[in-house]
Amino acid sequence: MRFYDYKAQSITSEVHGSIEAKDKKTAAKILNVQGLKVIKIVQQKRFSEKIFWVFIRQLMILTNQNMVLADSIYVMTKQKNHTISSLANRVKIELESGKEFNLILTEVFPTVAKYTIGILRIGSKKRGLNHAISAVLSLKEMEDGLKQEINKAMAYPAFVTFFAIIALIVIFDMVLPEFANLSNPNTTNNIQKIILASAGKGYSSFIKLFWTAILFMTFIELGKRSNMFKELIYRMFVNLPIISKISKMQSSGEFVNSLSLALELNCDISEGVNLAASSVKHYLHKKKLLLVTHELKNGHSLSTALDQTSLFSKLDIASIQIAENSHSLKQTMKVLASENVKRRLKNLNLITQIISPVAILLLGAVIFVVAYTIITPMLMMQNTIG
Repeated sequence: MRFYDYKAQSITSEVHGSIEAKDKKTAAKILNVQGLKVIKIVQQKRFSEKIFWVFIRQLMILTNQNMVLADSIYVMTKQKNHTISSLANRVKIELESGKEFNLILTEVFPTVAKYTIGILRIGSKKRGLNHAISAVLSLKEMEDGLKQEINKAMAYPAFVTFFAIIALIVIFDMVLPEFANLSNPNTTNNIQKIILASAGKGYSSFIKLFWTAILFMTFIELGKRSNMFKELIYRMFVNLPIISKISKMQSSGEFVNSLSLALELNCDISEGVNLAASSVKHYLHKKKLLLVTHELKNGHSLSTALDQTSLFSKLDIASIQIAENSHSLKQTMKVLASENVKRRLKNLNLITQIISPVAILLLGAVIFVVAYTIITPMLMMQNTIG
C-alpha cells in the first residue's frame, strides 16, 4: 500500500489530504466514492530529516498543552503548511489502523537516528511523549551547536585548500609538461620524479579522485540500509581498540539515557531495559543488551547483567550496584545520564579543538606540494644550464 496526496473539489469547497491505496487509480476511485472530484493526486514522497524536527517541535507544543497524541496529530492536519499537514494526515491514518507511533516514524523518516526514535518510543508507550520530545530536542540543539563550531574550525582551511588544489591542477597541466622533457634522471630526486610523472594529469587525476569519493560515499549510504552490511562493518571494527572503545561509550550512553527516561516514566526495570536496549544504534551492542532482560528474569541483578555485556565502565557498574542495594536506581540512572551527556559534550569539544590544527597541518602539506611543484621546474632549468 502507498500513500497519495490529493487536491479535490467537494460540494462546498476545495479540500486537501492524504489517502492510502494500492495505486493512484484506486485512490481516485475511493475519493470519488466519498463524493470528491479529484483535481490532482500524486504519490507521497519520503520526508526529509529537516521536516522530522519541524514536526517534532510542533508536536511538543501540542503535547505540552496536555493533548493526547491522536488529538495533537489531528490538529496538525489542519494547518496551512502542506508538507506538515500531509505528514500529519499519513501519521493519523496509520495510528487509526493500529500501528505504533515509533514504527510509523521509522517508515516515514528512515534517515532519522534509531536512538531518537527509540527515545520517542519510550515516551509514547508510557504517556510521557512530551518529556521524550524535550529530551531529543535538547540533544539535537547540543549537537547542532557543536556542528556549527566544527564548521567554523574547518571553514578557513577548506577555503584555502580549495584554491590550492586549483593551483596544483593548473601547474600540473600547464606548467610541468613544458619542463618534463628537460629532466635528467641522474640529477632529479625521487620526489621530483613522482611530480614529473604526473605532468599533464592534474585535472584527470582530480576527476578520478572525485568520482571515487562519490562512489565510496554512495556505497556506504546504500549499505546503511542493509542489516547484513551493517553487521559486517560492525564486526570489522569491533576488534580495533580505539574505535571499539568509542562505540562502546556511545552505546552505553544511549542505553543509560534511555533507561533513565523509562524509569522516570515509571517503567519497571525489565520493561525499561528492553525499551532502552531497542534504542541503541550499534547492531551488535543492541543484541547484547537485549539479552539483559533474559538475565533479569533468571534472577541476576541489573549490575551483574550489564557487566556481562562488557559495554560499561567499572565505575558505572559499581554505581548501579550501589543504587540497586539502596533502592535508588531511578535517581542514579538520572545522574549517570547527566554525566554521559557532559562527557559526550566534553569529547566533542575536544574533537572541535583538534580539528582546526589538524586541518592547518593538512593545509601546510598541500601548500608544500604546491611550492615544491613550482620550484621543481626552476631546479631543472638550473641543472640543465649548469
